[in-house]
Amino acid sequence: MTFNLQDFPPERLKPYNLAAQHPDDFIFDLLDLHAAQACEAAANHRRSLKKPPKTADEYLDTLLKQGLTQTVGQLREWKVAI
Repeated sequence: MTFNLQDFPPERLKPYNLAAQHPDDFIFDLLDLHAAQACEAAANHRRSLKKPPKTADEYLDTLLKQGLTQTVGQLREWKVAI
């Protein structure tokens, strides 16, 4: 998982049976496969933020600024859980 996909071309990863994946795609897939656990992980992460603490909306806005658009779209539906 990396934001820097250009430095991990598929042909270089194939011999290792690996594929680079954007974090948004990775987390979005996790939400699709294991929604409750992924939401719990997001909630735990948000609660661990102390300086400053973040509301659910602030947390989602931060993720959005980091390029996690698909993820935030899904997590907004679960906002009360995070």
